[in-house]
Amino acid sequence: MPDPRRIEGFTLLEITLAAILFAVAAAGVLSAFANASRAVTPGNNTAHYLAAERHEILREAVRQDWWGAGGNPLSPGGPTSDGTITLNGVGYDRQWTVVAVNADGAGETDDYRRATVRVEWTEP
Repeated sequence: MPDPRRIEGFTLLEITLAAILFAVAAAGVLSAFANASRAVTPGNNTAHYLAAERHEILREAVRQDWWGAGGNPLSPGGPTSDGTITLNGVGYDRQWTVVAVNADGAGETDDYRRATVRVEWTEP
């Protein structure tokens, strides 16, 4: 039978260790948020939107069924560039490449197209 005069609870050492562990975990979480905010700069967001815009133009060409016509957005080749796009004082260079892919191993390479868009920018 336990001694009724003994008070159950946490010792000062246990509370101190718990506080230290909590502080280390909180510092790790705050560090992760700080690194994430540095990774998502306005330049990265703008570059993403410029790449998405070009992908949407290429998707629309698929909807228009322009596979066989030459000189269209889905014609294999590249890299093709828009030149320098300046937004908010930052110059962006958007390039894309379209490749005809032979998926079924037959002689034709027009089973589908693979488009790669690359956006580079210089910090002001």
